[in-house]
Parts: sequence; structure tokens; C-alpha cells
Amino acid sequence: MPNEEMKSIACELSAMECTKNEGRGVESVRTLIFYLNEGKFSAACAVANNEWDKISSYEDISNFLIKHKLFIPIQL
Repeated sequence: MPNEEMKSIACELSAMECTKNEGRGVESVRTLIFYLNEGKFSAACAVANNEWDKISSYEDISNFLIKHKLFIPIQL
């Protein structure tokens, strides 16, 4: 994925996460955003996978991550 696309995704995620938890945001999503801004797609995907139990409680963010292939759910 090109760096510009990762930065665009990071920007959109940042706008979503900063409104959660009464404005405190979501720490695990901020970590994911950090790696996207650094151009490290694989590391961002690893954060999404490792922190999915927390991230998945935010439906808009989790759907966004799935849409942009940062997390791929297991199909049963």
C-alpha cells in the first residue's frame, strides 16, 4: 500500500477514534495510526489483530479496518 494511502487511512481513523470514550480516544487505535503514518502496514495489521478484542467494540472503526484490509475476519 502506498504511503499516501496509509496516511489518508490514518487521518480518517484519527478523526474516528478521538471521539470515543468521552474524547479520550482509543489507545490501541492510536498505536495503529502511528504505524500507518510511519509507512509500516504490516505492523499496523499486527496491532489490529492483537488488539481486536478492544477495537471490535467500536463498530465504525472495526468496519473501517476490515474495509481497508487492516483486519480480515475469519469466515466460518
